[in-house]
Amino acid sequence: MIAKLTLVGNLGNNAEIVHRNGKNILNLSVAHNRQFKNGEKWDTKTDWFNVSKVIPDNQLEAYKKNIVNLHKGRQVFVEGTMNAKAYQTKSGSPAVDVQVYADIIKGLDKPKSSDSISESSAAPQGAPETAPEGGANASDDLPF
Repeated sequence: MIAKLTLVGNLGNNAEIVHRNGKNILNLSVAHNRQFKNGEKWDTKTDWFNVSKVIPDNQLEAYKKNIVNLHKGRQVFVEGTMNAKAYQTKSGSPAVDVQVYADIIKGLDKPKSSDSISESSAAPQGAPETAPEGGANASDDLPF
C-alpha cells in the first residue's frame, strides 16, 4: 500500500545522514501518540514511523550543518509518501512496518541551538512555524 502522509510527531532518535547506493539519505524515527476510548477509560497508543529523505549532493553540507537541530524529542512536521508492510514478530504477533519517504521535514518547536533549521525551502503553505500552545512542551505525552 502506498499513500500520501502528513505527520506531526516527536523524533525518537537523533537524525543521521547515511550514504547508501550512491545517495545521501537522512534517516529519523518519528513517534505519534493517539488517544482512544477503551470502555470507560482513555488509552494512548504510540505509532512509530521510519522516515527517510534523499538529500541532493548540492544540499548535503547545509543538512550536515543543521542536523544537530533534529534531536530526539523535537516535534516535527513530515510530508511524503508511505509504504506499510505487514509482518509477524518473533513471538508470532502481527505487526506493521511503516516507512515514510519524506518530501518535507520541518521542525515545529524551537531547536536547542540558536541556529535556524533549513530542512526544506519547499515548506507547505500554511504549515505552522511553531507548535500549538502546550504541544511542544507536553513532555509527559512523549513516548520516550
